Amino acid sequence: MKIEKDYEWGYLCSQVDGYLSGAIKKPTVQLTLGQKVTAVVVAKNKLGAPYLEIHEDSDNA
Repeated sequence: MKIEKDYEWGYLCSQVDGYLSGAIKKPTVQLTLGQKVTAVVVAKNKLGAPYLEIHEDSDNA
């Protein structure tokens, strides 16, 4: 996933070379725009958009 937008409540991101997009809710590890991270889908909103999570033990930090 590539970090596209940084908001007070979290980050919007999109899949690199794909069609999936979602949100990572803060608090989480500090991310920067354009950064590529590995994220896991943990839930969906009522419209089906995924909520993502980053595990701190991964290579993202």
